[in-house]
Amino acid sequence: MGVLCKEAIEFFTGLFHELDTDKSGNIDKSELGAAITKLAEMDGFPPPTKDEIDQAMKMMDTAGDGTVNLKEFLEFAAIVKDIVT
Repeated sequence: MGVLCKEAIEFFTGLFHELDTDKSGNIDKSELGAAITKLAEMDGFPPPTKDEIDQAMKMMDTAGDGTVNLKEFLEFAAIVKDIVT
């Protein structure tokens, strides 16, 4: 698994807290869907389908509890970083 530098950890931690709109300490599927939809619209892409949101949640939710905690979010960010760099 990839490693994030201190600045990246700070950035993705802040992003996590922005996405966690109900401040539960976890990102649920509706929060993740809203975030992905917003990003898609900003980049001129169509909104994601329910299946695409489900797939994203499945990839990120390694504990299988239906939510993404900060640790899972940072682990996913590190994997994505390795893929795109």
